Amino acid sequence: MFKINKEKCIACTQCIKDFPTSTISLKQDNAEINNENCIKCGHCIAICPVDAASTDDYNMDEVIPYDKNSFSVEADNLLNFIKYRRSVRKFKNKEIEKEKILKIIDAGRYTQTSTNSQDVSYTVVTDKLGELRDLAYESLRKKGEAILSNLTPETSHLERYDRMWIYSYEMYKKIRKKMVNYSSMPLLQYL
Repeated sequence: MFKINKEKCIACTQCIKDFPTSTISLKQDNAEINNENCIKCGHCIAICPVDAASTDDYNMDEVIPYDKNSFSVEADNLLNFIKYRRSVRKFKNKEIEKEKILKIIDAGRYTQTSTNSQDVSYTVVTDKLGELRDLAYESLRKKGEAILSNLTPETSHLERYDRMWIYSYEMYKKIRKKMVNYSSMPLLQYL
């Protein structure tokens, strides 16, 4: 539940102006949140200049006050990061630390979703990777074959991907025979 501390609120209306719906209103010289309409985006917490907004939906100790110097990213640096970022195609055959996995999931948790629906879930697989890999390639092959056998003018643009999925499966099967300990190797290493 999101709430406004009436003793801290200075009725500046920044939170009200920032919301496109009537989730927050001014009542008796204090902001008030209608939690039935609230999408729990946390914008009221981020924008409040006196830290009057809070929630019990997550740990408020994790909320870091905005500081222009430590939060800002130079536009050119960000653009270069985006331009030069590449997909990883070769993975090391080593276990990833649990703390790193949790940090990645946390980043995803704070990423924007439509109306803050947060209808995203994550499954971290650490055991039986070989079996998962087999299932993934097999399902891609089946999906590719099913689409290819039912191509229509509307789905013809998918033909290239279907053939690629089937080819990937065939190549994987050849490589799999050569693998000694395939169960611990990264799932996408041979895609």
